Order: sequence, then C-alpha cells, then structure tokens
Amino acid sequence: MWTPEREEQARRLAEELARAPARDIVVTMAMNFVEVASVKIDAGDLPGAQLAIDAFDGVVAKLGARLGDAEGPLRQMLGQLQMAYAQRATQPPPSADG
Repeated sequence: MWTPEREEQARRLAEELARAPARDIVVTMAMNFVEVASVKIDAGDLPGAQLAIDAFDGVVAKLGARLGDAEGPLRQMLGQLQMAYAQRATQPPPSADG
C-alpha cells in the first residue's frame, strides 16, 4: 500500500540519485551482480551464477573506460568470478551417502 511515508522515502531516494554521479550508481549496481554470482556459486546454483556473471560482464564490457578508475578492479573481479564458476562447474556433485 502506498503511504505518505513511502512517498517521502521515494522522494528522498530520487533526490539522492539525482545528486550522485551516475558512474558511482552503475558501479554499485554492478557490485550487486558480483554478490549474487558469488552467493550462487557457493550455493551450487550454476545457472543463477552464470546469469549474474553474464550481467556483470555485460556492464563491464559495454561501459569499459566509462567506469573510470573502477574499470580495472571490476575486470579483475569478473575474471575471478569466471574462474570460481569454472572451478565449481568441474567439481563432481556431492555424493548422496555423505
């Protein structure tokens, strides 16, 4: 239900977004993909991990240098995620008898 409090929260969020540099917001959102991918890899949800990695890769590949100083570290994180995914994907599934 939409309340005056929620409307005020939405207004404050919009003001914060308007003040923040777009690059900072995009980098923050990209880091959300990193977190999702990491959790999904750890949980063994490889399709979910791959989706998050592909989304992260899309941001990094498409925006590249427009990400400023964050580009290098983001590319490194992408490589680490891809390596972690590949390692998890080649592990045998856990046995049923423990």
